[in-house]
Amino acid sequence: MKFRPLRGLTAVAVASALVLAGCSSDNKEDEKENPTPSQSSSQPSNADLTPTTPEDAKILEGVTFTAGKDGKAPTDIKVDADLTKLSTTAARVVVPGEGEEILNGDYLTANMSSVDKDGKITESTYDMKAPGTLINSGIQTVPQIVRALEGQKVGAWLTFGIPPQEADEATGAPASEGGLVIIEIVDTQRPWATGTDKKVDDASLPKVTLDEAHKPSIEIPKDYKGTDELQVVVLKEGDGATLTEESYLHAHYTGWQIDGSQFDSSWDSQTGLPTPFPLNGVIKGWTEGLSGQKLGSQVLLIIPGDMGYGEGTGFDEQNRPLGDLIFVVDLIATN
Repeated sequence: MKFRPLRGLTAVAVASALVLAGCSSDNKEDEKENPTPSQSSSQPSNADLTPTTPEDAKILEGVTFTAGKDGKAPTDIKVDADLTKLSTTAARVVVPGEGEEILNGDYLTANMSSVDKDGKITESTYDMKAPGTLINSGIQTVPQIVRALEGQKVGAWLTFGIPPQEADEATGAPASEGGLVIIEIVDTQRPWATGTDKKVDDASLPKVTLDEAHKPSIEIPKDYKGTDELQVVVLKEGDGATLTEESYLHAHYTGWQIDGSQFDSSWDSQTGLPTPFPLNGVIKGWTEGLSGQKLGSQVLLIIPGDMGYGEGTGFDEQNRPLGDLIFVVDLIATN
């Protein structure tokens, strides 16, 4: 499936409170200076996330609407609610979904409509025909939305309310009057490759196996010598959008040296989530090897040293492994 960020929806309710895919890094230019993707935030469990209080949920009960059908925006919106009384951001499921179950960490395709106090839609992804992407994680999306989506299914409709906010000198955030957003969960994507398995019979290649959590491990052939040129092997073929060198990719990955020593893995990061990065801001073997691949795919990359961190043995001054490298990369989403 193709994921798109929520572009153009600039209502303060969304811009200041919803952390959308593509906004998980404050400075993409900084990421281009690091040839390896990385994560640093700690991933909280849902039990640690702040739920919407009963009092705030009661306020949101004053927001009613008729859910749209076949990709249409909600209608008959009535706002009999005083959002200025909200204690903090709040979310409430108005219409349960009937589709696939939503899991923690999923990438959610969502339509969103910013609504004023009179129930008028002021901005909407329906008008742009471009749903946004929400990562169902407490470090990527406001906790109240993640908690509201517990046990929910695709097709659910939510109301999301934000009280007025004072200016924050520390962050530079301006004061706002608060706002209201109606959210429709259109689809979900697991945070691992979901493409079709491809048969690989080449015994000269490292053998990849997955554990129950979909994390890869490899078995190196005896007397393995690495490679003189980039090798790209599709292990699972997705049916999503095709990557280009200009893509900003969300991917799970693990990297090994040719002796089988693991040196990096998003699966083992503090968040345990796929990592976002610009495809033209990483090592050459990634840029060339992943360009042209489709979202939903899992790809084995065997990269010569001159397309990685340099030829040689051991590690460079930045503690990056030299010589040939092996990666297994799950292509999750772009924006």
